Order: sequence, then C-alpha cells, then structure tokens
Amino acid sequence: MFKNYLKVAFRNLLKYKTFSAINLIGLAVSLVVCLLLIALIRHQQRYDLFNTKADRIYRVTTDMVDPNIGRVGLATSPAPMAEALRASCPDVEATARLCQLGAKATHENTTFAFSGFYAEPTFFEIFDFPLISGDVQTVLQEPFSIVLTEKLAQQFFGAANPMGKVLRRDDGDVYVVTGVMRDAPPASHLQFEVLVSFATLEILETRVPGSLALNDWQNFSSIYTYLLLRADASLSALRHLLTILQERYYPLAPGKFGQSVQGVDLQALTDINLGRELSNEIGQVMPGIMVYMLAVLAAIIMLIACFNYVSLSIARSLKRAKEVGIRKVAGA
Repeated sequence: MFKNYLKVAFRNLLKYKTFSAINLIGLAVSLVVCLLLIALIRHQQRYDLFNTKADRIYRVTTDMVDPNIGRVGLATSPAPMAEALRASCPDVEATARLCQLGAKATHENTTFAFSGFYAEPTFFEIFDFPLISGDVQTVLQEPFSIVLTEKLAQQFFGAANPMGKVLRRDDGDVYVVTGVMRDAPPASHLQFEVLVSFATLEILETRVPGSLALNDWQNFSSIYTYLLLRADASLSALRHLLTILQERYYPLAPGKFGQSVQGVDLQALTDINLGRELSNEIGQVMPGIMVYMLAVLAAIIMLIACFNYVSLSIARSLKRAKEVGIRKVAGA
C-alpha cells in the first residue's frame, strides 16, 4: 500500500505541475527564509559571549537632554569617570577606556588606512582578544605603541616579523609595533584593526590643551568606559555611587550648548547588542526591538506559506473525491 501511495503521489506531481510547483516552492522558500532569520537571531544573541568574564563586564552610559532633540542615551561617558570609580568603589576590579581613531599609516612604500581605538593597558585584562606576539602587560604601556591585528600586520609587513618595526602616521608621528593579535571575532561589538596606547592620546592632548578634554567632566561624547566588576559586586551600590558622582560633577544648569546630564547608568556587555539603542555607539549593533521584528516576520512568512499550502490542497481535494471513493471500495 505504501508503494502504491508513492506511485500516486509521483503521478500527481507530474499531472499537476503548476500546482505542485507553487505548493512545494512556496513552502520550501518560506522554510529557508525562516531558518535564515532564526540563524541571524541566534548569531546576534551570541555577541560578546566569547569573553570569559562577560558576565562581569559593564559599560558606563550617559543620559543627556539636548534642547533640540530631547532626551538621548549615549554609549559614552566622561574620561575622568574611570579614575573616580576605581578610587571610590572596591567592587570595580579594573577599568578600561577606549577612544575611536581612524588614520593612515606608512611603512616603507606601503600605506593603508585603518580604524581602531586608543586603549588602556587593562584592555587585555578585561577582554579576551588573544595576542600572537607581545606581552599583554606591556604592549599598550608606552606612548606611541601600536598593536595590529593579524590581517593588518600581513598587509603592512607580509611574512616578516612586525615586532619592533615602525609605522608613520599621516600626522607625522611614528608608532612602534609592540604586539600582533588575532582578528576580532565577528560576534563582537568591538571591531577594530589597531589598538594604540591611551598614553598616546594623553600626549596629543598636551599639544593642544583642551582639544580632547580628558579631564573635563562635561565632555561625555568621546570616551567609552568599561568596568570589570568583582564576582560578588553589588550593582545597586555601584549605581548609587554613579548617582553621587553625577550630583557632584554635573551641574543642574545646562552647559554652554544647552545640554545637561540627567543620569549615568551601567550597561552589561551582553546587553550592548540587542539592547537599548544608544547614540555614539562604538560599533554597529542591532537594537533589541529588531529581534522581535525579525521573529514576527518569520512567523508571518511561515503562516502565509501554511495558509497558502492548505488552501490549494483543499481546493484540489474536490478533484480527488472519485479517487477516494474507489480506494474506500477497494478497502484502503
């Protein structure tokens, strides 16, 4: 009987080619689209989980009121915030500040544009970006030290050892290669090609005082502050401390551009992607609302495909009434 059913099914496919194509292709395409959307959602949910300390890493964010656009959440915070938290809160095990950079550099006759961050030496203590060459304790210690990703190092130096070699930036400064690291994983909100020591940024500030405002509590638009908390840290106590720092360093009156700080908060590393939508984001992240939109879209596509399949099958079932009658008479 099973063999007979297979024969009939195959004959029906050949007899009703258009109907079969619409049904099968529609259902197959819908399944593929749904699976792709589910795979995308799962990929986004795995962001930054490669960090072994991901559950203890947080970023300081700022809520600002702008007279033109209203209340805005910023992924950045003032540069002095890290030092204030280290000095005031024993629950903070380490801090790392990042500042975005983009430039061109030349080695001999090879010039490439790249992007990355000025980073403090504690960067490698907090995040798991493995070094191929160099010491994690010293690679970002000295001014004008630069760490290259494996891909960029190959572009500049080919198969040669890049350690100790120099790159001349477009502004004339000379940087010494102190380390080479693995390329950033795709599932990371931090995507970069180079890391330059934060001490370099401090020297650049001395050349044009006030240009980077590294000591200004009112400059909350350029520095990203990451915290590594102790395993037994109290988030409520740390948030209370942030409130105290806000009241101490942020005046209630708007600043010279009419902006005022309304709050300072913590954002978990695993909530940066698929979390709250913030301005001044350090990289490309997907807002959390997009997950719900993609899930709803996948469900709608699947429901439409099922409805289409069932509707066409019911319409065609009338033509099979005679076949069903004969099968019943035959004892099927």
